[in-house]
Amino acid sequence: MKRSISFRPTLLALVLATNFPVAHAAVPKDMLVIGKAADPQTLDPAVTIDNNDWTVTYPSYQRLVQYKTDGDKGSTDVEGDLASSWKASDDQKEWTFTLKDNAKFADGTPVTAEAVKLSFERLLKIGQGPAEAFPRQ
Repeated sequence: MKRSISFRPTLLALVLATNFPVAHAAVPKDMLVIGKAADPQTLDPAVTIDNNDWTVTYPSYQRLVQYKTDGDKGSTDVEGDLASSWKASDDQKEWTFTLKDNAKFADGTPVTAEAVKLSFERLLKIGQGPAEAFPRQ
């Protein structure tokens, strides 16, 4: 006796499941929605170095310098982001950055050397996340 298996019900179910339009909630125009597998634990770049968090925080904040990119290609070459130039002391324990004249925070307030200094002081005071990369002495 021959047995035949009909795939028609399975095929019909698959077609029906994929042909209905997906319902999307309306999103206000001033809201950014990011789809992630898990919620970030924090968006404070002075606290986290978790990859899940950094996929949101890294593109959200400017840095003094950043890695150059060429389209989708990454690089280990560095270029200024907020800094127009930088130099290290002979022993490389002290770095001097010159800020771009037009460097501004998101609210339009100018980025100053004092603001950058306070950011580094806060990072070291918190002592979490990226602070571990800095020598303590």
